[in-house]
Amino acid sequence: MSKFEHLATRYDTRGRKAKFVLPIRGAKDPETGKHLPAALILKHAGETNAGYNNAQNKHNAKTGLGRKALHGRGNDIALERDLDLYPKHVIVGWENIPDTDWKAIPYTPEDCADFVQNGLQTWIFNEVRMFAIQAENFLADDEPTSDEIDETAGN
Repeated sequence: MSKFEHLATRYDTRGRKAKFVLPIRGAKDPETGKHLPAALILKHAGETNAGYNNAQNKHNAKTGLGRKALHGRGNDIALERDLDLYPKHVIVGWENIPDTDWKAIPYTPEDCADFVQNGLQTWIFNEVRMFAIQAENFLADDEPTSDEIDETAGN
């Protein structure tokens, strides 16, 4: 056993989830009538998420994403890929996503796919993507952030 094995285990994002609060009005609280924060519950969109990682690799091989990135279409293809893959492998729940009457809709993968493809502006979905790829968003709350580490190290 390595004397550093405990670090690899501590900083593993497998099975960890994080909440991303959306910049949209959520469902209304039935008692107060005030809008509640709308949020997505996410798994890390990285190598520790085997379902997403495998599906991403298959999609990239099929579409030639690496080659097309050189010709300026890579971002569009990656966005289309993630609009399909996030509801299947990254978004695992939500809170206070509203229907047309501002009532909370229960999460289902099918409704999630409809929501990300038809209910979110592209810039919001891109914010979700940026959050989901950052491993530190999925670490325990008592872990220092990269800014805190830099400050401690004098960087």
